[in-house]
Amino acid sequence: MKRKISAILPELVVGCVLTIVITCFFWKTENAEYEIITSDGRGYYAFLPATFIQHDLSFKTTYAVERREFKNMVNPHYVIENAKGQTFNKCYPGVAVMQLPFFLTTLLIESTYSDNITGYSMLFLMIFHLGSIFYAVLGMYFLRKYLELTLNDKRAALLASLFIFIGTNLFFIVIVRTSFSHHFSFCLFAAFAYMVRKYFDSGRLKHVIWIGIVLGLIALIRPLNVMIILAIPLILLDWKSIRSFFTRLFEVKNGHLIFSFAAFMLVFSLVFVLNYLQTGNIMNWSYEGEGFNFGSPHFWEELFSYRIGLFVHTPLLLLSLVGLYFLYKKAPQAVFFWLGYVTVVNYIVSSWWSWDFGGFYGNRVYIEHLVFFALPLAYFFQGVRWQKVAIGIASIFSIFMWTRAYQVKAGITPNRFTQETFFKSMFRLGSSQVNSFAFSQDAQPYGYRTGIERLVISESTPMEFGEQREFGLGTTYNLPSDHAHNRYYFKINLNKTLAADSDLKGVHLVMDWYDTITNHRNYHSVPLFEYYKEGRGEPKNLTIIQEHYANPKHELNQVNIYIWNQQKKRFVINAYEVIVEEYMPYGK
Repeated sequence: MKRKISAILPELVVGCVLTIVITCFFWKTENAEYEIITSDGRGYYAFLPATFIQHDLSFKTTYAVERREFKNMVNPHYVIENAKGQTFNKCYPGVAVMQLPFFLTTLLIESTYSDNITGYSMLFLMIFHLGSIFYAVLGMYFLRKYLELTLNDKRAALLASLFIFIGTNLFFIVIVRTSFSHHFSFCLFAAFAYMVRKYFDSGRLKHVIWIGIVLGLIALIRPLNVMIILAIPLILLDWKSIRSFFTRLFEVKNGHLIFSFAAFMLVFSLVFVLNYLQTGNIMNWSYEGEGFNFGSPHFWEELFSYRIGLFVHTPLLLLSLVGLYFLYKKAPQAVFFWLGYVTVVNYIVSSWWSWDFGGFYGNRVYIEHLVFFALPLAYFFQGVRWQKVAIGIASIFSIFMWTRAYQVKAGITPNRFTQETFFKSMFRLGSSQVNSFAFSQDAQPYGYRTGIERLVISESTPMEFGEQREFGLGTTYNLPSDHAHNRYYFKINLNKTLAADSDLKGVHLVMDWYDTITNHRNYHSVPLFEYYKEGRGEPKNLTIIQEHYANPKHELNQVNIYIWNQQKKRFVINAYEVIVEEYMPYGK
């Protein structure tokens, strides 16, 4: 028993620490229930209550429950309505499948004392959070075991897996964005790498079946992530091992490939079942109006920009680049496999229309791929001469990540940075710095631009704001009646001058979305700055870009745009224009 506990002791310690953190510092915060299942996570989770409690895969009942339980939640962007009037969940069910044991356990517990079970009580949310921690820690275990098999060095494997967990944004997503999918995928990526190594070493059928099951779960969370099969050469390190692996896998008489593929399809077929139950068709492209711009990828921005750059926001991975040198000394072919894998992955993810993926703390789409940054990092810890110095540098990078995590959680820094905000916000930790920085530009929509219009402003510039002016520079845009699945790109260009003794906190550009039939409103505000003191001394240009998806499920057909000087700050808008571009996914 002691031996079994000691074998998983690092993961037990990490899991206990994370549980203490969320219990003491997360669940006890005000409105914690609104932060556990948020954004994309609402769609991932909704499969569970919709299936087992509301019994309604149109998600209309689940949406009504959400609105009742969480009054501050905005409209569910995961609920899509097609041309036939059918509603369905645009998200994939992989996270729900992995959370199923935790959900059913909570359902059983709550059914013993409650007759009004919705799936959105605090007990459901807390156990969901614990489930997220479980899978993240399990991913750390699989990563450590994979590295041990590869390097035959337990110390280097432990250091690499531990620092990948605490020195990147992985720990942040587990604690703060727990309903997102990436840490679940991280667990499966690590399990895939471990099973590939185990199959290579043993050749046993059970390991190749597990490869199929894990790959099926990976695809069930995010189908694009099946590109992990491109990492098999990297996992095996050299051509000789690759030939041996695939020779055994494709050997007809043992049927290993057939068993593995059958296991994969058994898991992934759930997508087709859900598609049929929701729409009557087994095939359903749920991301209507979204896609890849393979001709214009943001390749280098994905890696090195202040906005989302992987190596800028996660400096620990610079040690992985150094580790490529030590990897080359042991397995030179593996370095080329690593470079090839990262190049392909980066090209694909940087071609997605929303290439910064909505903003986040660091580059979230690389969280699952951290498994393969851990490999050269482990070789770095194994090969570097000054071990204590290496650990010290990794620790400093980890502290930087924790500091940034605190800033993001506290509302000090934006989710996206510019060069100016990145450096100015570096060590600002006090509560007085909350809302001092903002980011004002969305990604350009996917599809074809089919219209452009410069809106008429109700008043002229220059316009002075202060004690006597709270609102100004209003304009209105009416969406065309056939706007379903279109995207609208609002560009607000302005020039401003700020009074020497004032600032721009509490000054917003407001987009008041309105349904002219039901009178339903949805307000969205954007701070009128990147740094709240900009414009003092000399005029400052600012461009605010906001993208809006016209979901046919929600009849928001008019938007009123204006400046709201909520706190009566003193500034002048010298020039001002609002331009609207319409994008259709396939053109007219």
